[in-house]
Amino acid sequence: MLSVLALKIFDLIRGERKEDTEKYSTGKTILGTVSVLAVAVVALLVRVDYTIFAVVSVFLFYVLKDKKQLVRNGVGVAFLALTRTMGYYCTTGLSIIPLLFYNGKKGRGYKWFFYVFYPGHLLLLYVLKRILSGQIITG
Repeated sequence: MLSVLALKIFDLIRGERKEDTEKYSTGKTILGTVSVLAVAVVALLVRVDYTIFAVVSVFLFYVLKDKKQLVRNGVGVAFLALTRTMGYYCTTGLSIIPLLFYNGKKGRGYKWFFYVFYPGHLLLLYVLKRILSGQIITG
């Protein structure tokens, strides 16, 4: 939610492209970027998942959306991999693999599978954790 809010604020501040140059105002773009960083700090202060990194990485993918796929995905994944190198985050760089195969088109429609799979696998992991820690005793 904070990432979407940051992008909305960025777009409101940056405004439209100039008609004569088809480019955005540099000053407004910088001010919009600072506003995104302010939202990222809020994410850190309220201790949301992935803190600053979520807001900044979403912003990077957003501002690079018109760049070549390898550049866009490479920069986004590199940012995450370089800033989140502890624990299981060290595998973030591997996310470049499915991103490179994305063709920009809607998939086959497995929406309901993923609606069930995501919470289902979290529930399964929770139950396994409880079993392995001895908190669930089977009869």
